[in-house]
Amino acid sequence: MIYQLAVCDNEVALHDMICKELELAAVRCGVQIQIKTFVSGKDCMEYMEDENAVDILFLDIDMPDMNGIEVAKKIREWDERQLIVFLTDHADYVFDTFEVQPFRFIRKSRMHMELFLALEAAIPVLERRRERFLTLKTEDGMEQVGVGSILYVEMLQRHMHYYLEDGREIIENKTMKKLLQELSYDDRFVLLDSGLLLNMEYEKAYTQQSVTLTNGMVLPVARTRVKEVKRAIGRKRGQI
Repeated sequence: MIYQLAVCDNEVALHDMICKELELAAVRCGVQIQIKTFVSGKDCMEYMEDENAVDILFLDIDMPDMNGIEVAKKIREWDERQLIVFLTDHADYVFDTFEVQPFRFIRKSRMHMELFLALEAAIPVLERRRERFLTLKTEDGMEQVGVGSILYVEMLQRHMHYYLEDGREIIENKTMKKLLQELSYDDRFVLLDSGLLLNMEYEKAYTQQSVTLTNGMVLPVARTRVKEVKRAIGRKRGQI
C-alpha cells in the first residue's frame, strides 16, 4: 500500500528538505509514500476538496492569504478524520490549533526527528482505517461506499457503474481517470480493460481471456492488459 502525503508550505525552499525527511522516515517505517507539495493553503484545500486522496497533510500554520488553521477549518467542514500535522516555528500557535484537532504539531527546528515520529505514529492509525470510503455523486444525491465492498466498476455510456458485494449497482458521472486517481492508494484494483476496473479481492480464477469472480461472474480481460493482470494476481497470491 502506498500512502499519499501532502505538504503545504509557502516557503518553497523547505519543500525539498521536508520531502527528503519524509522519504527517510518512510524507509525507517518500512512503508511506501507519494508526496504532493503546495505553496498556498488555497491550492492545497482545493486539491483535497476535489476528492483527491491524502492520508496525511503536513500543513504550515504561518502562511499569507490563508493560514494553516484556516485551511484546516475548511477541511474539517467535509472531513473530520483527515490526519493533519501542523508545521511551525512558533510554539505559541499550539493552543490555536486545538479547535481543528490536529494529529501532531511539529517544530520546524526539529523536523529531522519529529517528522519521523509523526509518520511512525500515523501508520497504525491509517492501517486501521484501510477500509476507506468513496463519496459517489449520483442523481439522487451523495452516497458513501466502502471501497472494499466494490466488486468491479464499468464505464458505460460515459457513466461509471459500481457493482457492489451486496448486489447493488450505483451509477455516477465520472471518468475512469478520475476514479483511478481516487483509488491510487489502493493496490487491490486493476484494469481489465480501459473501461473495466476489478477489485482483486473478489478474483477466484483466471485465464488469459477472463477473470472469474467469487460470485461466479466472468469478466473479460483485454489482450493489452494480460501482463498487468497476471502481475496483479501474482502479487495477490504472493508469487511475486
